[in-house]
Amino acid sequence: MTKLNPMRTLCQIPLKKLLPLLLGVLASVAVFFLWQQLTINEELHINQLIQQEADAIQLQLNQELTTRIQGLQRIANRWQASGGTARELWEADTTAYINNFSGYQAIEWVDSNFKVRWVIPVVGNEAVQNQDLSQERRHLITLRLARDLNQVILTANISLAQGGQGFITTIPIFVGDRFDGFIVGVFRFQSLFDSVLRVSSGYKVAIYERDKLIYRQPGLTTESGYRKTVFIRAYGADWRVEVFPTPEFISKTKSFLSSIV
Repeated sequence: MTKLNPMRTLCQIPLKKLLPLLLGVLASVAVFFLWQQLTINEELHINQLIQQEADAIQLQLNQELTTRIQGLQRIANRWQASGGTARELWEADTTAYINNFSGYQAIEWVDSNFKVRWVIPVVGNEAVQNQDLSQERRHLITLRLARDLNQVILTANISLAQGGQGFITTIPIFVGDRFDGFIVGVFRFQSLFDSVLRVSSGYKVAIYERDKLIYRQPGLTTESGYRKTVFIRAYGADWRVEVFPTPEFISKTKSFLSSIV
């Protein structure tokens, strides 16, 4: 019995009959590679959008933190320029500042013996009035460091006397060679970030100090697998900001890109 040679048989088929088959194979291959490229482009586009949002949040948080610390510095500078500030004037000035800039738990004047003498607002901060900060080791180290270096010092995450977790910004006051204490800004993480964070629709944010979670927006989920990370290091802060797209954002973006195809 004679064996059939597939190649010979194929060669005997007229080219016009093979052409549709070849074109179909080529079209399938082209569609496959096009789909692969579109999938890659889709992933790149989504990641670019998340990175843009993360960069905007990083810039925003750096600016907001800087604005509030510079405000504290201006209060200290006025004290230094006038050789001291009367209590009534200091309280009026500080109250106006807190009313214009959200996010503060309190602004305090701490005297040269490390005792809290004045605090604005009083309501909600009764626990710190006349508090001796030298009795708490972390406060004592921060105050001494700020005084000895004559520079702004931010604490790491601490438990606030007023309740909750936050940090303290300490600015030393010198009138000539005379040490007049500190202007201290107290910030609760939850209140600060709730008031200054402006996150675009479709994203959620979590903030860490090293590996400790210090802030998380309600409704945040990580199921999409997408995230971008940026860092806030102004004035010695060491915060890691993680930005997540919502599942709805991912679904909407992919649907939009698919519709273009």
